[in-house]
Amino acid sequence: MSLNKEQQYKVFALQQPNRIVLDIYRILVTKNTVNQGKGLQYTFWQDDMEGLPIQMHILEVAPNSDYKILPFSGAIDRNGRGRLLKAVNTLGAKAAVNASYFDTSGWIIGNLKIDGEWLGMEDKARSAFVIADGKPQIMKDLAYNGSVMLPALGVKLHVKGINRERIAEDVVIYTHYFGPSTRTNSFGCEVRIKDGKVAEISKAGNLRIDKNSVIVSAHGTNAKILEQLQIGDRASVQQTLGDTVADKAEVVLGAGPMLVEDGKRNVRSVSEQIAGDIAYGRAPRTAIGVKKDGTVVILVADGRRTNSVGMTLDEVARYMIKLGAVSALNFDGGGSSEMVLNNKILNNPSDGNERAVSVGLGLFSKKN
Repeated sequence: MSLNKEQQYKVFALQQPNRIVLDIYRILVTKNTVNQGKGLQYTFWQDDMEGLPIQMHILEVAPNSDYKILPFSGAIDRNGRGRLLKAVNTLGAKAAVNASYFDTSGWIIGNLKIDGEWLGMEDKARSAFVIADGKPQIMKDLAYNGSVMLPALGVKLHVKGINRERIAEDVVIYTHYFGPSTRTNSFGCEVRIKDGKVAEISKAGNLRIDKNSVIVSAHGTNAKILEQLQIGDRASVQQTLGDTVADKAEVVLGAGPMLVEDGKRNVRSVSEQIAGDIAYGRAPRTAIGVKKDGTVVILVADGRRTNSVGMTLDEVARYMIKLGAVSALNFDGGGSSEMVLNNKILNNPSDGNERAVSVGLGLFSKKN
C-alpha cells in the first residue's frame, strides 16, 4: 500500500505469534475542545468509529457552572412546535439541544416537569433526566399516574393526558403552558379547578386557561360525570411518577431509552417499549449523561451523511462512557437532532434545515 499524505496511526503489539501492528486510520480523527467559560465547555469530535466516520458535538456543564439546565417549549410561550434557534434567541439561552419525543401537533410524548409544574405525561415506564434539589441524574421506570378527585360524587377519574388534544373517552388536564384556551370542541365537558374547588363548568369547549387554575376536560362517559358537579364542590388533581424523588423534582424530562447505568452499557429499548425506528439502526442522535461528579454531558451526533453516518443506540452508549458518563439517556433523534451554541447551529440537521420541535433543553444564566 502507498500513502500520498500524512496519516494518523497507532502501533501496538500482539502475541501468538509475536508481532507489531501498524493501524492506519482511514478517517481523520480530531478532537477540539473550547472553554466557553463559567463552567461550560464545547467539544467537536470527529472519530473513526470502527471504519465509519462520525461527527459529534458535545457540551459539558460543570456542577458549579453559572448555568441552570431547563427544558422549554419549542413554541416559546405555549405548547407546540418551533425552531430551536428562534427559541434560543427569544429566551436568551447560551446553548440548547432538542429533547422530548413529540407528534406533528406538538403533543409531548414523555413526562415533563418544569419548575415543579407538570406539563406532559407518559404512562409507560421510561427513563428521564431529572434535577432534584439541584442534583442532575438519570432515573428509570418513571410512569405517570394521575387522578382527578371528586369527593362530592365519590368518584376518581383517571388522567389520560396533559396539555394535548382531547380524544374519545379522554380526561385531559390543561395548564397555562398549553396556551390561552383548551381549543376543544363542544362534545365534552370542562371544569375549572381553583383553590381545591370547582370554579366553572362548561359544555361549550375551548375554556379559557389562566395561571391560577387548571382545566379538567373530559369526553364520553367521563364528561357525563363532570356534568354532575356543582360550583363550589371540592376537587383536586393528584399526580405521581411512582418515585418520591421524581415527584419532588424541579425538572423531569422524559424520553428514552436509558443507555448507560452505573457506568455500564444498558440500552433498555425493549423494557421501555421504544419504537423500532428509534431502537434500531444508525441515525442522528441526541443524548444526555451525568458524570460521577455531577457534570452533565450533552451529545449530538450527525448522521445520514457521507462524513457522519450516525450511531446505533449501543454506539451512543459506548461514546457516553468514553466521555465519562456513569448514566445516560437517549433523546429524540433523526431530523430533530440539533445543537445551538452562542446563537449558532453547530451540527448539520439531517433534514437539510431545522426541524420544528416540541421541547428543547437549554442552558440559561443563573443570574437571569
